[in-house]
Amino acid sequence: MQSRGFHEAISARRRARRGALPAATLVIAALALGACGSSSSSASGPVEFTQAANTALSASPQAEVRFAPNCLFNDFVSNSAGCEIERMSGGVAVGDFDTDGDDDLYVTRIDGPGSLFRNDDGDFVDATAGSGLEQMSGRSNGAGWADLDNDGDQDLVITTIKSPRYFLFMNNGDGTFTEEAVGRGAALADDGNRAGFSVAFGDIDNDGYTDIHLTEWLNTYDTPGETNPNHARMLRNRGDEGPGYFEDVTSEVGVDLALTTEASTGVSSTYQPIYSFASAITDLDGDGWADLVVAGDYGTTQLFWNDGDGTFTEGTTSSGIGFRGNAMGLALADIDSDGDQDIFISAIYGRTTICQGRDCPVDETGNRLFRNNGDRTFTQIQDQAGVVDGAWGWGAVPIDVNNDSFIDLAMTNGVRFDGDNESREFIEPYAETAKRLWVNRGDGTFSEEAAASGFGIRLPGSGLAVLDVDGDGQLDMVMIHPTRTPTLWRNGGNSDNAWLKVKVVGTESNRDGLGAVVTVTPRGGDTPQVREIGAASHFLGQSTRTAHFGLGPRSSLAGGNVAEVTVRFPASGREVTVTDVPANGVIEVTEPLD
Repeated sequence: MQSRGFHEAISARRRARRGALPAATLVIAALALGACGSSSSSASGPVEFTQAANTALSASPQAEVRFAPNCLFNDFVSNSAGCEIERMSGGVAVGDFDTDGDDDLYVTRIDGPGSLFRNDDGDFVDATAGSGLEQMSGRSNGAGWADLDNDGDQDLVITTIKSPRYFLFMNNGDGTFTEEAVGRGAALADDGNRAGFSVAFGDIDNDGYTDIHLTEWLNTYDTPGETNPNHARMLRNRGDEGPGYFEDVTSEVGVDLALTTEASTGVSSTYQPIYSFASAITDLDGDGWADLVVAGDYGTTQLFWNDGDGTFTEGTTSSGIGFRGNAMGLALADIDSDGDQDIFISAIYGRTTICQGRDCPVDETGNRLFRNNGDRTFTQIQDQAGVVDGAWGWGAVPIDVNNDSFIDLAMTNGVRFDGDNESREFIEPYAETAKRLWVNRGDGTFSEEAAASGFGIRLPGSGLAVLDVDGDGQLDMVMIHPTRTPTLWRNGGNSDNAWLKVKVVGTESNRDGLGAVVTVTPRGGDTPQVREIGAASHFLGQSTRTAHFGLGPRSSLAGGNVAEVTVRFPASGREVTVTDVPANGVIEVTEPLD
């Protein structure tokens, strides 16, 4: 447990910061609101995705194609003969780096610097040259945007593989970045090798500053004292004493993934290997404190409850989250419209094909959809929901593809390892499998419509992110493909349904509003829709941070307006409610000061 002094220091910092803030009034800015016309009353329509051509995105592949014995990790792990780690790499992070109101992209690459793409009226333009990001020397894998020093612009954290450190590029506010990871405590620089994966952001101590969680795959900690350092870490933002500077608090707050206090793996040993792919910092029990959930390979998925005093308690087994499967992608959303965050985890499915009855080196029981019961327990509903079979899964995202108000699910899959003949035999069915797009019927079940929608591409995919590229209110997607170039998927689905976007700005809370809960009630008597800012996709990148709400038929909205929008901010607990909000546009809600 954390010391009383540490808890008191957090409280004192929060009190001091509140006292330093000037009095202010609520700011609600309406941005680019469109007219809301009446059209068809259909609540849903055909889902249509088209692979869009983009010269900048298709200019460079994610990595060169290597074959054993020339894999990056031949000298690090014995089971990488198929160049395994690099074949499951490749991320994309969505964020507005130039603060012009639309979402830009950062795409990671193993060979050469990653790429920064500026959104230019719905088209992506390579903005890497001259930005400072082209100076990165490591092999980038995962990435994430966040305003780490609360100065109003997005900074960039990048994980690496086969590299001695991670990177932190601070935004200078003029379209350029300065790399400061070492000085700010975020590099985790050492002589150990690493296979860094995803970046998660959130405010774990409600001090108004954003903290960082980093995952790593393949770090064997079977016994204490292993020589290769553990790079799956929780970094706490020093806040007022050093905005955007970090200290490693992994062990002292109780989230060391090599240590398990519950039998999450079914192994009695206190120590376990680290195979973490993705994590999320999100309030799963509604107590106002951000918890930590980690999707891990080989049965190493874990959940930690935030105790509200700077420490966490593992709740993997008691919550029902722990399972034997190979967890990869992690997506959080209110799938069943009951007001709390449910959890979707992509995995490997092959009950009839994989290994063909032989001893199998992987768990093949498929994806998991955990329904949040609201009492710190979860129930698995993937079979009855119809989302268990995603083949060999990777990135996963929640997305309302037709703006009918129900959260749908999309995921990437596919794998090509260049291993021995036996390895090739059991992965062969997964080399060219169609992507998955499950459309929520609103009754607890989903319809798989990837092929029918045009999204069923058969290239292996890794990172996947959601954004509205051209601001038309239809959510698009970007997919990363190992050793190939990204694909951009334009949504041309049901334009008869209305929508609303909500951007959140924190003042006492972190500037990005991470952890803020947005509730939209389209019409009087309707079931409210709930989104948590920051809780969405978490495999090698991130989706848009703007909360998107599908509202159903335009013609059913009274006067073309949404009945009510409420935002509850995490650090202050304050709520802002605004009524009669015009649909088909964007509103920005700023946290009010005392």
